[in-house]
Amino acid sequence: MFECLHMLEECSHGLFRLHLRAADLTDGMFATLKDADANAQLALIASALFFVLTKDRAGLDISAETVSFLCRLLDPHIPVADGNSKGCISLDEIAAKIRNVLEKRSVHGLEYLPAESLTVRSACRF
Repeated sequence: MFECLHMLEECSHGLFRLHLRAADLTDGMFATLKDADANAQLALIASALFFVLTKDRAGLDISAETVSFLCRLLDPHIPVADGNSKGCISLDEIAAKIRNVLEKRSVHGLEYLPAESLTVRSACRF
């Protein structure tokens, strides 16, 4: 989970997003997150990654598998991992970390995310 948060922070840099597009790595990045629909915390980070990647004016070419993955993220019944488990971060803490990264980098479109609660659905708006 911490690696995904780090990837989100890296993707908040415009030059890094440009590199991902130039090297055609976006589908591969989402392919590594294919099990995110089984964990609400990981689903929230994956949807925030998608949010950040879509904020550039350049189009985002994604495969049918990535579209299918994003649709699975919108399932309202994704289980939430127990925040008391060792090494597990609560959903509220993840949302706060994501908002902090996005605010720190002044990501375009942040005003469209609800201030009171960040959800997978609100981050997956495209």
